[in-house]
Amino acid sequence: MLGFLAGLVSLLLLVAIAIQTPPAKRQILRIAEQQANAALNAELSIGELSGNFFGNLRLTNILLKTKEEDTLAYISSLSAEYKLLPLLQGNSIINDISIENPYLYLEELADSTWNIAHILKLNEESPDTASTEFSMKITLHRFLLTNGAIRIKASDEIIPRQIHDLNVNLAGEYAEKKQKLEVGEFRFIAEKPDFELKNFGLTLAADTSSVQLSNMLLQTKLNELTADALYYFSGGKESKATLQTAPIDISEFRPFLPETFDIKLQPAIYVNALLKNKRLTLDASLASGKQGLDISLLSDYSIEYFTGS
Repeated sequence: MLGFLAGLVSLLLLVAIAIQTPPAKRQILRIAEQQANAALNAELSIGELSGNFFGNLRLTNILLKTKEEDTLAYISSLSAEYKLLPLLQGNSIINDISIENPYLYLEELADSTWNIAHILKLNEESPDTASTEFSMKITLHRFLLTNGAIRIKASDEIIPRQIHDLNVNLAGEYAEKKQKLEVGEFRFIAEKPDFELKNFGLTLAADTSSVQLSNMLLQTKLNELTADALYYFSGGKESKATLQTAPIDISEFRPFLPETFDIKLQPAIYVNALLKNKRLTLDASLASGKQGLDISLLSDYSIEYFTGS
């Protein structure tokens, strides 16, 4: 028995060493490309694979082309760092996923569908609709996307023709009874029509008793909005929400609004709401320069009207 175990361990070590060699990695890449292309109405190619497989991987020069040789997507570098041993306890721990210089081409087709909707080949077999319980806990310490770009061809002029300087930095956790999402950075610049999202961030946490939104910030070139909220599923605890804006400059959104929509004022909005035992207390203000409007509401019935409960 000891001899068998020693032989098995030696074999596993040899396999582990063998897959670290450049020829083995190139063969793994070719197999992965073949499997992917069999399921795609496009052609996937990957320049290089590096990493040790047991804790990190890196792919470079990932290219997705149509059959006509047009570029659909490109990623200069995709890397991941992770831990394998926690999988034995039902935990998936990903330390880092980094995507550098991604590019995507989106085109609205004549039938109003988008080109990416046709990338996957249709599966003629009936889909398996049986639900299975997902009990694994997933932890993502960091997802980083840098210098992304999207080129868009669409019939609707309200849709930007190009998005660039797309950057995302987030983290998250998922378990059956507890979830958390932290967005530290989400920003981009759009052209035709022009729009700049300087940053969007928030922390969103949920469990079986509540949902909490913290430190939400939406900041554009000319406007800013902040918000916090805490909602309890049980009416016996006090839920609350606040929302506040800097003076709103409507000119920034003019390309997305009807031509007849015109407001000269730059109002600042403040809302504070409390909810307990279906009793809603709401204080709101709308102010522009020396002009302002304050609203206070106390109601035992409004929340039932809006929620139907």
